[in-house]
Amino acid sequence: LPQFSPDLVCEALIQKDEDVSATVEFLLSANFETKATKKKKKKQEAAQGAAAEDEAAEASAPAPEAKAVAEEPAEDEPLEAKEERPPTAAEKQAMKLRKKLREIERIEERLARNEKVDKMQLPKLEKKASIEDELWHVQAVIDEEERDREQAHLDAEIEQQRLMAEAEAR
Repeated sequence: LPQFSPDLVCEALIQKDEDVSATVEFLLSANFETKATKKKKKKQEAAQGAAAEDEAAEASAPAPEAKAVAEEPAEDEPLEAKEERPPTAAEKQAMKLRKKLREIERIEERLARNEKVDKMQLPKLEKKASIEDELWHVQAVIDEEERDREQAHLDAEIEQQRLMAEAEAR
């Protein structure tokens, strides 16, 4: 089944107790949804919901001037949106390690519920402590990078203020 990822096929095999024909039927059935399909549906539903809210807001909206003032954040409020930048190598590594830990947690949950777990997944359980340790070290690197970025930002602000003061003095 080339249209499905190996992980998805493995998951389906586990769900169908390694019955290949039942797994194939399950994967090809119309009611089977992949994570990507679910995400698309959620986005479409969110977009439809947002469109309906926009229409309702427009119908009962105050004058445009009042609306523009309400949308501007106050100066003392912290900005919730972080800077848009690509993740660093350490952040990418942390994401990979968190994903591995989530997989291990799923395996542990299955074992706790006495569900069938593929024997090839069991060695992952033994690696949990080392993955957590590695994640801790990578997180320390990420924290250091964040402090460096914040310091560089502060230095740039100070330099900009110095240049503005210098320009005003002339």
